[in-house]
Amino acid sequence: GYKAFRNWALDLFREPRPFAVLGGYTGSGKTMLLAALEESGESVIDLEKLAGHKGSAFGNLGLPPQPGAEQVENNLALALLKTEQQRIEKGNTHIWLEDESRRIGNINLPEAFFSQLRAVPFVFLDIPFEVRLENVLKDYGRFSAEELSNPVNRIRRRLGDEYTRNALQFLEEGDTAGCFRILLRYYDKFYRNSSLSGERKVQHTEWDGRDIPGLLAQLKKYTG
Repeated sequence: GYKAFRNWALDLFREPRPFAVLGGYTGSGKTMLLAALEESGESVIDLEKLAGHKGSAFGNLGLPPQPGAEQVENNLALALLKTEQQRIEKGNTHIWLEDESRRIGNINLPEAFFSQLRAVPFVFLDIPFEVRLENVLKDYGRFSAEELSNPVNRIRRRLGDEYTRNALQFLEEGDTAGCFRILLRYYDKFYRNSSLSGERKVQHTEWDGRDIPGLLAQLKKYTG
């Protein structure tokens, strides 16, 4: 029954797996690169897709409401089982995932699973700021000033009053790029404090944000 399934799912999160984690500041194109890795034959799990949220304060824009926490856990367990089977069949060495905070929108990733992601070495993409800004504007530039101002106000306490005022002013003036210049610096600092702190083993990788085949070849070398 369902209770047995839940126990199986929770046990599954504790099993060690050969994860490879792809990290980088906001706008690095990590989700797009995961899709490219999968297309090239690698084994991939897209946590943001499972959680129905893109991870930042803006992560719910243009998306339906998130599924419940238990539903996400169930879907994650099934994805782990399926992807691990595919990995073995394909002869892949690792399962690729994006580096995430434990909380994605309203959902907390299972602790045992998240601890594993934090323990494995991860590849951090060093990408020029302007390229990242361009990527973020492609993702969020289509939303109205009103839609964008709500998430800005939600992070006011951490962003600080002055930066919040300036970001909202840019939105009011129709300068979405000016707003996201401020926000990217905030998210960069947040990411440094959460993902690049502690004793994680980080493989820094410079990328111009353009040459996808070249980067994929490099990523595959790390896990080869």
